[in-house]
Amino acid sequence: MVLTSTQWLDLQERISAEYPRSVSMVRSRKREVLGFTERHHRRWLPGVPGSVGYYQVEVHLDFFDEAKRTFFTLKYGDILND
Repeated sequence: MVLTSTQWLDLQERISAEYPRSVSMVRSRKREVLGFTERHHRRWLPGVPGSVGYYQVEVHLDFFDEAKRTFFTLKYGDILND
């Protein structure tokens, strides 16, 4: 699942409000409790001919449990659909 940087920030706010800090700060706890870990990427997008391109920041969520992925999608679907 790929999120924009804005979606990721909104999601982080919700997670930090609903779970202890250890869940959002420790990678292994995030995987255990929420079922995913995140990877941050910068994807190069070329500009129109004659102009310079730019990097788009993306956050990839890697899920390890299909049940937790389904629960995550239902719980945070409003953020994912923006």
